[in-house]
Amino acid sequence: MDINAFEQAEAGCEIAQHISKAMKTHEEHEILGDEERASLEKIHTRLENVCSKKIQEMTAMPYQDCVKLWDYQKGLAKLKWYSDEMRAGNPKPPTLFRCVDKYPAAENHLTGKLWFQSLPHFRNIKGAGKDVSEGIGSYALPDGRICRDVNDENPTAFILSFGEQAESVKEFGEYCLEVRNPLELKRRVEERLCPGSRVEWQKIKYDKVMDKDNKVMQLETNPSPTESWDLMYYSKPETFADEKEWRLVIFLPMRLLNETFKLHVGNLMDVFHLVDLRYQEKHKDGD
Repeated sequence: MDINAFEQAEAGCEIAQHISKAMKTHEEHEILGDEERASLEKIHTRLENVCSKKIQEMTAMPYQDCVKLWDYQKGLAKLKWYSDEMRAGNPKPPTLFRCVDKYPAAENHLTGKLWFQSLPHFRNIKGAGKDVSEGIGSYALPDGRICRDVNDENPTAFILSFGEQAESVKEFGEYCLEVRNPLELKRRVEERLCPGSRVEWQKIKYDKVMDKDNKVMQLETNPSPTESWDLMYYSKPETFADEKEWRLVIFLPMRLLNETFKLHVGNLMDVFHLVDLRYQEKHKDGD
């Protein structure tokens, strides 16, 4: 069995499962006509026979050959993802850094237990990182009107923040994680989300504002819907510019009541690298 036969068998089995669900729905609600039901039954029987034959072939194969086919299939899917990402022209982050204040939090990142936070969370936290204007895009239009967009308290967007330099985020904790391949991190997060979700990297834009507490920015032209969205999610007052922030943002197809979205994506030790900032600080001058 080659990779094409392997993928055709998987696809056929998946289609058969969907047809089976449709037939069960019909049995419960009688939503299909007699001809439609008979046609589905024929297709389902044919696919089940094909799947049964292919599964027997796969069962007869040496385990290592099956593993090679699975690995090859995963490699093709990964290659396609990267190709699609490049064609889409999305922002390509550089090497990034994230600091946390406790070792268990750093260990969670390495093992792929990620905690994404909502914009209301950043408005309400105490100490470093608090921004009372998070999720609020306010702007003064050329005619003098002031518009204000506020993210509500049942969010669909959740954020993991990083900095372009370790020094720019070291105030958030002594344990620093380096992300050498941000696109791979995005890909693995995407794999674990439900259909209809979206993930994107965005670099924060820092603006001079008329009122930093309310983040009112003076615009020369009326913003488009996309620009208005960016003001809300991807802009911060200039006072935060030292953070040099990038955001990995998850958009879910539903609203949640909680301010934290916990996602387990599996081992990330090949994506995150724990950096000893104290050692770097001690030896940065060649000591």
